[in-house]
Amino acid sequence: MKNRLEEIRKEKRIRQGELAKVMDVSRQTISSLENGRYSPSIALAFKLALYFDKTIEEIFIYEDEDITGASSYLNYKGYIGSVKRNPQDKVFRGNVVGIKTPITYQGNSVTAINDEFQKAIDEYLNFCALNKKEPEKSFRGSFNVHIDAQLHRKAALEASKRGITLNELIEELIRSSV
Repeated sequence: MKNRLEEIRKEKRIRQGELAKVMDVSRQTISSLENGRYSPSIALAFKLALYFDKTIEEIFIYEDEDITGASSYLNYKGYIGSVKRNPQDKVFRGNVVGIKTPITYQGNSVTAINDEFQKAIDEYLNFCALNKKEPEKSFRGSFNVHIDAQLHRKAALEASKRGITLNELIEELIRSSV
């Protein structure tokens, strides 16, 4: 995973060994993080963000990784929650990603934000059960896309020319881009 850890550490004139001691990890772990050979746990990513007074996104650069493996996301019962830290008030905030129902949570520590996320999901599922409502699922595999009519026409004709459906064409194009 790409990151700016080495750059940020050097700006603060901190050695790898010093940072490792504060983070309670080995110097090799810090070296592996800086070289992109190791992805941090969510706890380590948060500790680094707090230590340097940065957001996780300011330190770590997420690319082609599964969203649930990225350190700024939580996963519980099939739901994915974002996590962002506000450096001014030092509070972690998040919301459930991929559903229409707005579900938010916050906490002042790694443990608290994770607990609040799980509590929010459990409350949502209980609410749905009590009201005999089917809970929404994150990323169920379908979504609406609104595009220019001319582009829609071109895409439909291209799909037809290839002998595939418009959905198959869109899926192919998305796969080649992400």
